[in-house]
Amino acid sequence: MSGRRPRRRGALVTALALAAAVTAIGAAEPAATDATPRPPRPPAVRVTPARLGNRTAALFGLGVHYLEGGQGRPVIFLHGLGGTSESWRPAATALAAGLRVLVPDQIGFGASDKPLLDYSTGTLVDFLAEFMDAVGLEKASLVGHAMGGRVASLFALLHPERVERLVLVSGAGYKPNYDPEVLRALDFDTLAEAHRLLTLMYYDDATRATDAAARKMFAERVRSGSGYAISRMLESYRRGEGFADDLSPIAAPTLIVWGKEDEITAPSAARAARNQIAGSKLVVLERCGHLPMVEAPDELLAALKDFLLAGDPPFEAR
Repeated sequence: MSGRRPRRRGALVTALALAAAVTAIGAAEPAATDATPRPPRPPAVRVTPARLGNRTAALFGLGVHYLEGGQGRPVIFLHGLGGTSESWRPAATALAAGLRVLVPDQIGFGASDKPLLDYSTGTLVDFLAEFMDAVGLEKASLVGHAMGGRVASLFALLHPERVERLVLVSGAGYKPNYDPEVLRALDFDTLAEAHRLLTLMYYDDATRATDAAARKMFAERVRSGSGYAISRMLESYRRGEGFADDLSPIAAPTLIVWGKEDEITAPSAARAARNQIAGSKLVVLERCGHLPMVEAPDELLAALKDFLLAGDPPFEAR
């Protein structure tokens, strides 16, 4: 009997060791559940906004400054009378996520050369054609504000094969019917006239037509040296040069965007363009004057995205 006890004690120790091992293994494994474990979330992707670089194109022996950025179908943004490429920078930067954007200071304005030309809409149309050649574009979409919209309209009539899509913002190809007060404000050379122009441009006069804003605009006009080009452009308006009464020959898909309270260029021009350009779409912005880029930037950008990226993958996925 003394020989059996060690064997029973050894068997008991072995059994206890096996039980402990099984318990340890069970503790190391998670308890089974009915829910399927989710895969780990991928790290958040931080999207860096496209940056627009400064470029210079040589056109007819003159330097034209422009902003450029992005990849994809090309779009050229054209500023209004007295404006610069900066007026389009926020919208163009946003759209550069899915398009190649080019934003020139039109000849006589901004950082571009300012020759002593007898400026007209036709002058700017010729420089636009030369600009497209210089940057290697056979065809592009055009987005024009006010004067830029008139340039884009006339270009689409004269060079239809070079326009993919057309956007007219607060300006179409018609001769503007400015009364003397508007003409004087546009060609301002005093602080009082600059202030009056602000009240005409904006729906929200109380916030935007301030003395400080008038001083800033006056200083920018003087510093830029664009006064001569503005005066000559306004004189060409009086002569009725470089305009079209009939926009119906425009064949490019067209978007028209207008502030409902525009006191510089009446919304009736937007309705006329919509009626003449087959298949065109009109977007009227409530509580907005002549500068949708300032008073309705989100609504304007949404309309531009929908139109310029139509047929492309969703903008957020690009």
